[in-house]
Amino acid sequence: MYEELLIGDNVSPTDHSRILKAQEECLAKEVLEDYLQQIEVTEEQGNIEGLKAILKEAVPGFTPEEQIVDVIFLQKNN
Repeated sequence: MYEELLIGDNVSPTDHSRILKAQEECLAKEVLEDYLQQIEVTEEQGNIEGLKAILKEAVPGFTPEEQIVDVIFLQKNN
């Protein structure tokens, strides 16, 4: 049996030689609340590019799709 749950690069050993742990990045509660507020306002405006920008800033490693794939957005703008 093989299972891998680590995503990040910041890995350190544990007491067991075959078990590793990762120190993942996290946001302070206030920072997260600010991002959530920005997302809410930007979503209400229907600003898909703005949402992508916020997520790129807030989530390390986030790479959005090049094209907009939101069905409702596409229906409104066609």
